[in-house]
Amino acid sequence: MDPLHQRILETRLHLTQLEIENWQTNSFLHWHWWGLIIVFTLPWFLWWRLVRKDELPWIISYALSLALLMVDLALVNLGLYAYPHRIQPIWSGLVIGDITLPPIVFSLIYQSRRDWKGYLLYSVIAVAVFSFIGEPMLEWVGLYELYHWSFLYSFPMYLAMNIPIKLVLDRMKKASQQ
Repeated sequence: MDPLHQRILETRLHLTQLEIENWQTNSFLHWHWWGLIIVFTLPWFLWWRLVRKDELPWIISYALSLALLMVDLALVNLGLYAYPHRIQPIWSGLVIGDITLPPIVFSLIYQSRRDWKGYLLYSVIAVAVFSFIGEPMLEWVGLYELYHWSFLYSFPMYLAMNIPIKLVLDRMKKASQQ
């Protein structure tokens, strides 16, 4: 093995051990952790009650596509921001931000607003809430730390992720109906 690659591997393993130790000491079973568990699970129950079951394959495709597009982990690894408390210690992104709240909210917007005008309006409102209310609240309660990031950067990032998904799924849906 290349010596530089060996050092990277050893550093990565050491970092993982530190992450686990930090999580066990500062997060697991503390109030932050319980809050994350609630905020991670409760929206999914609400989503299940609100989602139209006849459209489920398309809505799940939308939600999963958005979850896959979330660039949170890359931005954390670049040192732009961090999540000091997480549900689990290994993945350094915030699971709630990647596979819960944005996919749920935007999939419900996708379900309810088929027209582009309504979809864009509701998406911009949701993006503004996530960027300028949700993220500052996460920072205030100690779940989010900004280093080289601004809430302003989140706004276009959220829009850039969800708009192409609607475009692709609308085209796929149209093609499947022909």
